Amino acid sequence: MDFFAQQRIRTRRSLLLYGLFFLIVLTHIAVALGVVWLLLTIFTGGIYYWALVLVIVWIIASFVGGSFVEYRRLRAGGRAIAQRVGAVRLFVDSSQDAWEHSQGVAQQHTAAKKVRFSDRQIAVRDERDFPPVYRRYYEIAQQLAIASGLDMPILYVLPDEQGINGFVAGRHSQDMVLVVTQGALDKLSDEALYGLIGHEYGHILHGDATFNLQLMVVLAGLQILYDWSDPISHNSNRLISDNRYAGSIDSSVSQSALMPQRSIDSHARRTEAQTAIIDAVSVAPAESSYH
Repeated sequence: MDFFAQQRIRTRRSLLLYGLFFLIVLTHIAVALGVVWLLLTIFTGGIYYWALVLVIVWIIASFVGGSFVEYRRLRAGGRAIAQRVGAVRLFVDSSQDAWEHSQGVAQQHTAAKKVRFSDRQIAVRDERDFPPVYRRYYEIAQQLAIASGLDMPILYVLPDEQGINGFVAGRHSQDMVLVVTQGALDKLSDEALYGLIGHEYGHILHGDATFNLQLMVVLAGLQILYDWSDPISHNSNRLISDNRYAGSIDSSVSQSALMPQRSIDSHARRTEAQTAIIDAVSVAPAESSYH
């Protein structure tokens, strides 16, 4: 298989997503204009063009506003994505501040541990002080960065994820992150881990990491439009359900049963929009990778 030819094909298909997303926005506008046109014709007997213009402005403003809010949330680039999914950073503290702790009133100090664990980072003074599983990860990432001519990304690990996976995200080299699951670090051999990390570096080299963040911003705008239309579809489904099962299901029970499901659906959509898009482009060209 010609890998680079396939990469170019996948890149063109990924760019096609942009066109499809904006086509969805235009479709929303067309449908909304059609509905408003029909309602005005039925109930007023005439067309108020200011109402049509207001519909167009409302839809575009919703899309742009949702995308802008997500853009603001992702100002930190890849680090914002890593923190959002609960990743822990591997941090080499090169500052001159002494790692020590106080003992008693006399303020007698002793050297602190070489590794500091927290919910957000695993900090060491020297990369050789990392626990073996993380030291291997750091060294392989460093070696591949040198071999590929890329700046080494900020390294993160998902400590509670036992699946084998990884992703990269970031707008530029200064905020580019590489996130690998704990399962990948524990279960993969050196050769396999080289392959996984090398594959993710390929996404950095081809601009996929930046493209993923751009898709997240666009999808946030589409999510706003979907949320605006969700009450309409929800009420329609509820009306159909009430008519179909009238007489056999109490209306109060029907209402209480629908609300939890709607909450679940809403939560699932938001979670998918925030995290699943990270792999939307990455998985496409990865038929022979370790994903």
